[in-house]
Amino acid sequence: MNSSLFFIVFLAILNCTLALDHEGRYCYGEGGWGANKYRDCEAGYKCPGDNWWESGCSKGRTSGGYNRHSCPAGQYSEKKSKSCGNCSAGKYSGSARSGSCTKCEAGKFANGDTNNGCTNCAAGKASDENASSCYDCTAGKASGAGAGSCYSCNGGEYSIAKNAVKCEQCAAGSYSASGGDRTSCTQCTKGKAQNTANMDSCKDCNNGDYSSTIGATACSTCTKGKFSASSGEKRACTSCSNGQYSSSDGANICQNCDEGKKANSVTAAISCIDCTAGKFSSDTSTSCTDCTEGWAAEAKASSCTKCTKGSYR
Repeated sequence: MNSSLFFIVFLAILNCTLALDHEGRYCYGEGGWGANKYRDCEAGYKCPGDNWWESGCSKGRTSGGYNRHSCPAGQYSEKKSKSCGNCSAGKYSGSARSGSCTKCEAGKFANGDTNNGCTNCAAGKASDENASSCYDCTAGKASGAGAGSCYSCNGGEYSIAKNAVKCEQCAAGSYSASGGDRTSCTQCTKGKAQNTANMDSCKDCNNGDYSSTIGATACSTCTKGKFSASSGEKRACTSCSNGQYSSSDGANICQNCDEGKKANSVTAAISCIDCTAGKFSSDTSTSCTDCTEGWAAEAKASSCTKCTKGSYR
């Protein structure tokens, strides 16, 4: 091997050896080649240790030699690093010379592409801290932008599909229960009604009222001759029974006809009819009965009276 080639090989080996020795360090001393002229690279910088032979170590050099270089935003380095590393998904470094990456807070994410900051989750989505992506809000829940969690719709509200940005109100005549999944509204059943939107239940019809349809916004009033009882579902009104009547709208019970009167349920009686002379009835009667021969009765009689001597019927 000639002397020139030997010298080139020697320099190459020396360069590799010294470069490896100074990786993660940078020049800060004045002149000479002493090891005390180099300092460990601080966190947030990279010190590759290349081109050591160009001019030696001189204080204040800004190019060549063992110089340090700032890590840009989105990257970081620990102490004595020869290179900068990218922040992993879910973390970021928002400024140059970062010694570590910071977790994204809840409601934000960083997907690992350019992690110099975290991005707010879109409305209808949410994320925990340190997230690389946002998750969908399920039906029955919703969220605004930058949410750390999806909120459940309140009673009287609903969301029918995922990614809802807000909960919708149930219309009058329907409801969603506070303890349910609130993915839809339920119509009021017969015998109930709701006249207000955004409610978590329907109201039972009052005594004397009814609703015969599903999704009613108001109950109707029973008319004269009919009633709805205090018990039961109040889906319809019932005609007063034989011998009973109701003389006003909104009755919850029917009254018994007095003695000497009659009423028939077929006609949904609004009053009782007096028995005529010669007839009688007990209470709750549907008809008046003729007095037998030799007996008589005045109008509205509850019984017949035997004729006296010298009179007849």
